[in-house]
Amino acid sequence: MLPREMRRLALSLALVLIGAVLIGGFLTQVVPRQYVPDGLRSLGDYVGTNGSVAGAIFGIGLLWAATNPRAHVTWVILWIAYALLLVVYYVYAAVVLHSPNPLPPIFFGLLAGGLVAALFPTAPKPLKTPPRPAAGTTPATATGPSSSAPASTPGSAPGPAPKPHTKATEGGKDT
Repeated sequence: MLPREMRRLALSLALVLIGAVLIGGFLTQVVPRQYVPDGLRSLGDYVGTNGSVAGAIFGIGLLWAATNPRAHVTWVILWIAYALLLVVYYVYAAVVLHSPNPLPPIFFGLLAGGLVAALFPTAPKPLKTPPRPAAGTTPATATGPSSSAPASTPGSAPGPAPKPHTKATEGGKDT
């Protein structure tokens, strides 16, 4: 597993790339053809935006979320949900509607959605530390009464534990 800061940086990079591709897919559908390079004309078909304004909005939202994914976690969750729905839609379109060439958006949804899900910002796990014995006790007496301790009689409440005697020292020397 990647360290927390490295995961955050990787997630930001993934969100920037996915956001830029979604905006690019939108722009290839709305910008006149003579201004779009030949290799990019079908970008919207490959990433599943198909000229949709939703692609541009998601792209802008993901670019914004890339600045601080933990603070903008809603955009990250929405992208994961969008990627899942993208895959479901294009599988449905291929199987039921017999749409041609549904594989690029399916691959894009699986890869980009899976990448963001794997890098999803999670809360750090708290470190489990064993309980520390109280000051002046040994580990054997910190967990419970020792066998040499006097047993309390029924009906009597145990009193407070006696405080250990400590000698005042100065610089590590007895005074």
